[in-house]
Amino acid sequence: MLRTYNAAGVVFAGSGIRQNEEETEHLIRTVDTVRSEGMAVVSLATRDFPSDVVSYDNVEARALTQYLIQLGHRDIAFIDGTADVYSAEQRRKGYEAAMHQASLEHRVIPGNFSADSGTNAVISLLSQGQPPDAVIGANDQTAVGAMTALRHSGIQIPDDISVAGIGGTRLAALVDLTTAAAPLHELGATAATHVINPEAPTLDKPLLPPPNRRPPDFSPQKPQNNQSTHMILAPRSRIRKLPHCGSPIQE
Repeated sequence: MLRTYNAAGVVFAGSGIRQNEEETEHLIRTVDTVRSEGMAVVSLATRDFPSDVVSYDNVEARALTQYLIQLGHRDIAFIDGTADVYSAEQRRKGYEAAMHQASLEHRVIPGNFSADSGTNAVISLLSQGQPPDAVIGANDQTAVGAMTALRHSGIQIPDDISVAGIGGTRLAALVDLTTAAAPLHELGATAATHVINPEAPTLDKPLLPPPNRRPPDFSPQKPQNNQSTHMILAPRSRIRKLPHCGSPIQE
């Protein structure tokens, strides 16, 4: 449809998902075709097809875990996101990295980014007889589900168990959830700017490479031969704290 209307570009928002081989090959062929015709293809997450990528270092889970460790928590459980979703994998690895750095055992509970998965994960944790000091949901919705289950069990938050999420959504603000916010507005604005003016050599927001990697070589020319650029926004995660959790470490 976008080809029919001669669209200048398309932005793939949301999290990238591992698809089966047939679907992936079909999507790769389609993307290659529209790019060869001059359409800009931009993705806001890791995906299985070639495109220009505007992303940010997925540091929220690691920063959030480190913050909870600084508060004195040692047994921190992580409720995972949906399988085969790249952002879920990146957030889980961030949590595990922080726990490993602090020489702490990690506890990963299966989930799927839904409130129900947060509720079910807490039920599973409580049934084991050794509840954790803190729980991190792979997103805010999962964390809210965990909060609901804990409160229904008579557990005080955060006096008994601390709960945190990832996303910085309106839902988190509504329930006063401790959450790490991702730069979603900046991602969308940067992607749109890239479609409107792909020859622009610089962007309004600073870009940073991933840790231990050289900065990408940004060319003022439009990508040729289906080459891709990877723009990585400077980490701007904000951890919004509950009133009784103390001062935020990032803002």
